[in-house]
Amino acid sequence: MVKKAIADGHIVIIVDGSPNPEIKEYFLSLGAMVYDETMKGIGPSRRELYNHIRLFRVRHTAAPEIIQWLEPEKDDLIPFVPQIIEPIKQGKAKIVVPRRTPAAWESYPKFQRASERTANMAYKFATGLDVDIFFGPVAFRCDMLPYFLNCNPTEFGAADNYIQHYAPVFANRDFHRVASVEIDFRYPPGQREAEEGIDLRAMVERRNEQLETLVDGYFKFSRHLGLR
Repeated sequence: MVKKAIADGHIVIIVDGSPNPEIKEYFLSLGAMVYDETMKGIGPSRRELYNHIRLFRVRHTAAPEIIQWLEPEKDDLIPFVPQIIEPIKQGKAKIVVPRRTPAAWESYPKFQRASERTANMAYKFATGLDVDIFFGPVAFRCDMLPYFLNCNPTEFGAADNYIQHYAPVFANRDFHRVASVEIDFRYPPGQREAEEGIDLRAMVERRNEQLETLVDGYFKFSRHLGLR
């Protein structure tokens, strides 16, 4: 992903928690800015990343105005970045959560399609935002950064994990438009084959546990904001 992103002219900022220092050195050699992870856990490490982005913008006043957050395993998403951020560039939205096309959905493992569609429905019911939040990537204008940087789900009793699920709702509540664009991404066939070839029961159980934790968080969040 890093190599593709830099080749396409993107600035790449990484918070690295890997135990192997050679990984950090490799990312640096590609031209990425890499910072050691000092805060463990999904939520804390993501806030740490957003803080490094904030500091980068303080040091570089001509820094890009749009931030694209991506999960590292989805390197095939890099070519779709221009399409994802287009509504922000046109001034039609402050935050964009892309949506998978029907064909894109069909490329995912069956158990993953089922759990993520259920989670998306729960998210919509709890928050009022009709987006494919479980797809993963989120793009936003830099003036939306505080919503992500300051988001701590423990403040409303939820697990401190996927803060990019909650930040758009805070922004939307303050009348900042959250939009969606449909992209025809394909789940890597090799990854699908590997996941469907392992102990499927154990994988489904882990997915269901994740789903239960997140849905519980969505409704705690909704009650916290007085949405439900």
